[in-house]
Amino acid sequence: MDNIIKREFEAENPNEKWYTDITEFNLRGEKIYLSPILDCFNDEVISYNTSELPILRTCLAERLPFLM
Repeated sequence: MDNIIKREFEAENPNEKWYTDITEFNLRGEKIYLSPILDCFNDEVISYNTSELPILRTCLAERLPFLM
């Protein structure tokens, strides 16, 4: 995927820009990955996914299939 936001995490309107990140948690000795999708306008959580693997494309495809 292209980096079209270029680290400019601000937006003038809702749904203008969304961003995501993957965060690793260690729960009872097992790694779990959280991937929220946030709106740059107000940091509202649009969607999120948890997974046992840190694969961004899989996280996005499950929540936002129209992007794939």
